[in-house]
Amino acid sequence: LHDRRRSELLGEAPDTQRQAILSVIDDWWSRYLEEVTQLKEDVAWQSLSRIPLHEFQRQAAQLFDHVLNSIDEDIRDPEAIATPASSALRTDS
Repeated sequence: LHDRRRSELLGEAPDTQRQAILSVIDDWWSRYLEEVTQLKEDVAWQSLSRIPLHEFQRQAAQLFDHVLNSIDEDIRDPEAIATPASSALRTDS
């Protein structure tokens, strides 16, 4: 699965384009990891009516979906590759 996804994203792109795409992915992944770390802390303080682990898993899955969609959008937009995305990751739901 990983190899197929990598092939879909990078394909036969020239080295400079591949580096730009990898930079976009790296930027989004770093922000995702920061957000998940914060999410773990936030979930601990949330309502007692929910199971914290389930809440964390639900929100982390939403966040991950958002990251994948953002990577796809940024890779398809040449301007986004030139300037890393600055939109907020949090999908408060």
